[in-house]
Amino acid sequence: MSNKTTGQYGAVNSLFEELLWRAGMADMLAPRDSTAAPWLIMVSLGFGLSHLYGTPGGWTGVVATACFGLAMAALRFCCRGSILLCVAVHAIADLVLLGMLYV
Repeated sequence: MSNKTTGQYGAVNSLFEELLWRAGMADMLAPRDSTAAPWLIMVSLGFGLSHLYGTPGGWTGVVATACFGLAMAALRFCCRGSILLCVAVHAIADLVLLGMLYV
């Protein structure tokens, strides 16, 4: 994978995953009148499980991405619902990970 392709993949993947998990699923699951903890955990576990056969893969990848997902969900919560910072942080994480694996 070339440096250009790695960068493009990292940017597109981070935007897609944040829109799906932090914006889409979280908004669908989050009750409007209760604590955020249950939806933070549910969305993070789903995000982790979606990486079982991805990068990083296996159960180590599931745990690592679930923890990363929890951090991104908490970041979105702290940013009052905005996913812009989550997309940026996720893109940087993808670029670092993909750079270590493929470049």
